[in-house]
Amino acid sequence: MRAATLLTLAALFMPVQSETVTPVQKVLQMMDDMLVKGKKEKNAEMVSAQSKFTETRYYIKKSAGVGKAALQLRNACTEKMHND
Repeated sequence: MRAATLLTLAALFMPVQSETVTPVQKVLQMMDDMLVKGKKEKNAEMVSAQSKFTETRYYIKKSAGVGKAALQLRNACTEKMHND
């Protein structure tokens, strides 16, 4: 009788195996979470870098025409000054 009572009490205080997580399992779970988070951040950074690159390329193309026109004007003025 006493043994049955002790076994019953022991069963009540023992954690269920499926509900407990070992420290190693917890670390592995945290590493998996970090991997997923890192991949999301990497993708977001790539999208951001791509849009910045596109904006910069557009600005350079847009301003290249202005620079060429300014150079042509300068050359024309310089040539006119030398001819005078």
